Amino acid sequence: MRQKGSHVVLRRQSANSEGGDTSVTCVVPLHRRDLVVGTLGSALRQAGIDVETFIDVL
Repeated sequence: MRQKGSHVVLRRQSANSEGGDTSVTCVVPLHRRDLVVGTLGSALRQAGIDVETFIDVL
């Protein structure tokens, strides 16, 4: 995790099916107000998480 200004850059490493490592990067704004629906959707797409899974873990 790193932060540049008002945005946080998150990175997750995971093993892929071929035995190598794959990293997923997701940039999320860190503001004092609520996220706009489109911004949340973009963050979920970057993270590779579908909406149903996100709602289940809330």
